[in-house]
Amino acid sequence: MAFTAAYIIQSAYEDAGKLGLGQAPSPAQQQRGLARLTDMINLWATQGLKLWLWQTINIPLVQGQSLYTLNPSGNIVMTQPLQAITGYYLDSSNTNSRPLFNYSQTDYALLANKSQQSAVNSFTVIKTFNSFNVQLWPVPDGSGGSVNLLLRVHAVVPINSTDTIQFPDEWAIALRWGLADEIATGSPKEVQDRCAQRASAYRTALEGWDVESAEVRFGIDIQTPYSRFR
Repeated sequence: MAFTAAYIIQSAYEDAGKLGLGQAPSPAQQQRGLARLTDMINLWATQGLKLWLWQTINIPLVQGQSLYTLNPSGNIVMTQPLQAITGYYLDSSNTNSRPLFNYSQTDYALLANKSQQSAVNSFTVIKTFNSFNVQLWPVPDGSGGSVNLLLRVHAVVPINSTDTIQFPDEWAIALRWGLADEIATGSPKEVQDRCAQRASAYRTALEGWDVESAEVRFGIDIQTPYSRFR
């Protein structure tokens, strides 16, 4: 079942000893709890796999254009993502694909012929505080097709306490105790310790659950002169 921010906030205040059972939080407590919950969700979105925060986006290739911006006013209009995990090229017939190398900016800087047009085989990400840029190499030629990237995106944060939180149901208890730990300052030490312990335990349990179903395989990285595992 879906749960609201108000449910998490009230439960957290009860767990932290700030409210009695069934007692409603004040408007100030609601506002503070919502702000802390939003901060916590934004941080959690940057950590771990969290598979529901993965999104595949399609970048149609333009001949001679190697830089593509992903943000509300960019080439790809979307909320600025957090990270590019992997990518592949899909040909213009949408039938054949091949993986792309994900280079660091340092490795990209060492590549030769950055203006040469050819079949794209790699990309690097250049991030700023308000921009997420995907730099392709080589520069796309006239063969068309698209680059498809698997991105980690922001979680949708609640704006009002009545908003439904866009987390799977099994995350409710971790959010509840995580927020309780955030707001437990001033409560008796045993309450603070209980909140910290339960927040850590539930978070750890869910991080172990929220992983891919397929097994993880390791391969040799052949994109650099030396071998390394990735």
